[in-house]
Amino acid sequence: MIVGFDANVLMSAVATQGLCADVVNAALAEHRLVAGETVLAELRRVLRQKLRVETPVVNEMDAFLRLHVTVSVAAPVLEVLLRDASDRAVLAGP
Repeated sequence: MIVGFDANVLMSAVATQGLCADVVNAALAEHRLVAGETVLAELRRVLRQKLRVETPVVNEMDAFLRLHVTVSVAAPVLEVLLRDASDRAVLAGP
């Protein structure tokens, strides 16, 4: 099965113990995990700016994900009505 998570789930998985960490770990072990560059960039930004995680730790997490996750390139922009226009880039990923 191919599985994709948004930046919030990935952030919770790497920053805390609990359901999100369990689900992401299970996906890594048993499925093919995909993430778009937009999601990975948002994850890096949130960890650095909001959670104040040190840059070397963020870089290590990013390297780990890139080793174990299929990183997709952006697909063509979807023409759908969205409440939050910034979601358009996330939807273009996997």
